[in-house]
Amino acid sequence: MGRESRLQAFPEDWPLVRQVQSGETSGDLLQAVYHYLSWLRGKQFVTDPQAYFQLEEDAPRRAAFGTTLELLAVDSGLLWRMCYLDRRFEVLRYLLTESARDDSTRRLYEMAIDGSGPIHPQATATQGHPICWSDADTTKRIHAALSSVEFSSLAAHFGTAKFLAAELYKKSEERREIHALHAYFCELKEYYRAATQANCGTLVLID
Repeated sequence: MGRESRLQAFPEDWPLVRQVQSGETSGDLLQAVYHYLSWLRGKQFVTDPQAYFQLEEDAPRRAAFGTTLELLAVDSGLLWRMCYLDRRFEVLRYLLTESARDDSTRRLYEMAIDGSGPIHPQATATQGHPICWSDADTTKRIHAALSSVEFSSLAAHFGTAKFLAAELYKKSEERREIHALHAYFCELKEYYRAATQANCGTLVLID
């Protein structure tokens, strides 16, 4: 089974986020909410939003989905504050950190891909990877660090001897991969811009 990375913005004071951080609620619920939001994005509300969980027998999951709809009723834009990095997250992290001008910037680039740390020690995604989180302030600092970065500074490190020697998940050495990496990098920058404008934190799921 492969690994893919996804980012989703949430208000850092949203009760479900706070409950997972405290250990009161399982991290599984945040992953379930992410997949619910993905379903809603695909349907774009052309079907009953509750159709996704009408047959759900697990009470906490039903409650989480209902709470998500309440959140979207207040801020429908949250539905689109997400970023899908596919399997390219390790390569993007490498190219970003290699282009960093100093250690502080390098750390922000790492957090852009990985989050600043686990949302809770026992919160893991389906394949066992920690569910990570960056608060709103960190999300803003990441946005500031990324906003002026041009992809050309990253692409300069693609295909170098150091890149070819690095062990990176699903690394491709084909130059045409640059186009896909560019597209995902632009999506990453746009995500952090949107999350920052909405004063949201960032959930990072690798699964």
